[in-house]
Amino acid sequence: MHTIFRIIILFYYLHLIKCDCRPGDHPFESRCFRFISTPMNFDDAENYCISMGYHLASIHSAFENSFIQKTGAIDFGTVNGLIRIGLNTTNKFDWYWTDQSQFDYWNWEPGEPSGYEYCASLEINDGNWRAYPCNNAQNFVCAGNSTTRSTSQPQKSSTQQLKTTSPTSICSSASQYYNKTKKCYSFKQYPENFDPYTFNFNASIHSDDENYFVLGISLDILTENDCLPTNTVVFDYVIGDIRFIQNKWYWGDNTPLDYYANTMNYRATDGWDIVYARYDQAARNLSWYTLHQLRPDQAMPESCTYSLDIQPSNY
Repeated sequence: MHTIFRIIILFYYLHLIKCDCRPGDHPFESRCFRFISTPMNFDDAENYCISMGYHLASIHSAFENSFIQKTGAIDFGTVNGLIRIGLNTTNKFDWYWTDQSQFDYWNWEPGEPSGYEYCASLEINDGNWRAYPCNNAQNFVCAGNSTTRSTSQPQKSSTQQLKTTSPTSICSSASQYYNKTKKCYSFKQYPENFDPYTFNFNASIHSDDENYFVLGISLDILTENDCLPTNTVVFDYVIGDIRFIQNKWYWGDNTPLDYYANTMNYRATDGWDIVYARYDQAARNLSWYTLHQLRPDQAMPESCTYSLDIQPSNY
């Protein structure tokens, strides 16, 4: 029995000596973990971790998961509650870590991920993961390799450092920040007597990742505004307008039409059109159509017609 206990203690200290971490961090294997007890939403938490040279923590084994669960209970002084981790999604099906490491381990609570939530948190009481609203403020954990963490940050406690380096909001409260484009995304409802020929569109999409990121925002907006009853299978939203200029198609924000989803194979011959996105939840299929392709009976109700809006961020 004593031998087993010594082995456990030795194993624990081997984890400690593998990583040279700054004061206030918890070393585990080759990484340093910092538990932050000032609640933030997902984007602000990730940006705070980045200011340290870290990211929100990724988890790659049951050992790491147990370490975060137990250390979080000690640092946060509770056996209940949630810890924000770096797992998020743009389409509810493919989940990613903010540090871009491989998604090779998961510990979802039975029935999770559920609902229209796009960020994940770890439950302190049992270590299981739950999908949780990205905008809700939570305690969180940052992590990084000792060889990649920033050495220019002052050696302060988490509370002191939080007061001096916590990022300000980089988007308005109604928008969501997308790190790959450094822009803020939201949806605006069509005004009464909407005239698409005079409406000021200022949005465009240029990749699969961005396309599914926008889908995630649309789900949030339509759900919040009671536009997606529980039996809704197919819904659509407006991305923006396209124009044919000097033998090329451009978005209304003057960027080139260099990407489009698989079914948008028809474009207006008069040099202008509006692009809709349509998502089939049963088939998990996201396609684009133009205004000329949609029949009136296919469109969303007027009160639930929303258009993508993209603005520069304060990042």
